[in-house]
Order: sequence, then C-alpha cells, then structure tokens
Amino acid sequence: MSFSRALQCGPMERQVRSLWRAHQNNEKRTWRQRWRLWNLLREFDFTPPDPSSWPLQFPEQRIPDCASCQDNCCKGPHNTVLLRLVDVALFVDKGWTDQMTHDKPTFDEATLAARPMLRAMTQSFHWRVFPVLRQKADQTCTFLDAEGRCTIHVSRPWICRVFPYVLDIDNEAIGWSPRCQWYREVPEEEAQPIAQELHHAVFHNFYTEKICDLTLTTVYWEELQEMGLAGYLRLE
Repeated sequence: MSFSRALQCGPMERQVRSLWRAHQNNEKRTWRQRWRLWNLLREFDFTPPDPSSWPLQFPEQRIPDCASCQDNCCKGPHNTVLLRLVDVALFVDKGWTDQMTHDKPTFDEATLAARPMLRAMTQSFHWRVFPVLRQKADQTCTFLDAEGRCTIHVSRPWICRVFPYVLDIDNEAIGWSPRCQWYREVPEEEAQPIAQELHHAVFHNFYTEKICDLTLTTVYWEELQEMGLAGYLRLE
C-alpha cells in the first residue's frame, strides 16, 4: 500500500506547496508575517515527537483489506471527511469545488462522549476553518459509486489515506480505528517495511499537514486570498 499522493499536482496545489516550502526555507517575511508567526509559536509547540518510539496498538502484520470491505469508512455523519488545505487546492484544480461544504453535522453530548476522537475533531481549528465533503441523501460520501467504491481513490483526501490508522497521543502509540473490521494478515517478513511506511504516513498526516495548514492560514492568509483559496475557507 502507498500513502503518497499518486498524482501530478495541479497549479493551485503547486502554489500551496511552494508557499509552504518558502516558509520552511525562512524566505523573507513581512513584519506582519513575522508578528503572526511569533504569536503562533507562543501558542503552539510545533516540535513533533519521535515516531520510531511509538508502538502499534494492533498486530504489526495487520493491514486493511479495502477490497473485501462490506461497509465503508465514509458513510454516516460520524464519518464526515474533513479536508486539508492541499485537498482544497486539489479540488480547485480538479473542478470539484461544488463537492465541498461548510454545512457540517452537529452531534449531541452523548455521541461526543462516546467518540473522543470525534469530539477532538469538532473542537479543532481545522473543523472551524476547513470545508468537508458533501454527503448524499443516504449520508454516503458524494464520491462513492453505486457499489460503494471510491471514484477518486487516486486523488482521495489525506484523512482517507490514513484510515483506519489513528494517532493515540495520550498513550504515545499508533492505533487502529474500531470502525474498520476488514483487514488481512501479511507474512512477518513483509510487516516491517509496511509498519515503517505506516509510521511515516500517520505522523506526516497528523503533524506536518496540520502544522502546514495552521501556519499558512494564520501567517499567509493574504497569499491564500491572492491564490483564490480564501473563499473556500472560514478564516475569520
């Protein structure tokens, strides 16, 4: 399996990636950008933990068996797909912007208490700022076909790419979502490289992409406006 985005980036996604690289390379910033970044770093610690020290909370030989799945991870309001900045840029490039919405579901306290990760998502910066994928009348993802298969699998959003793996920050481990009951066991000799790729992919998704989103939308929102992305975000 591969978690790399298997596509040729379009112009909007390239602009987002370029802006992030410029930030990482400490290219010249305006005084306003420096002030925003200073305030951001006062509020958030962007130092990622060491993924090599975090164990798996499930058998190392287990990998998802999506081809045999008789359910799917993108059905029902609890499985709303929250997009990232690169996803929004990709959707602009692909002409899929009508499939994004800020009309998000709400959940009662009992539901949130039973689903701590759902609570964390709905209280996050990303939930406030970024759109989600639309759902059909039957509460399935807009991109599922009649057989329940993803029609944009090669270009699927980041959150879809790492399912069913989750970052269990409290226990400093990588977990397996209880929503996924379809998996297979691979031979032990195949497990280690898969586990290493998994570690990298999950940390990249949960840290690098989130830090990128938070930084660009906080420090460089004028640039995002010039690109035409700000209209798809809730930056205020």
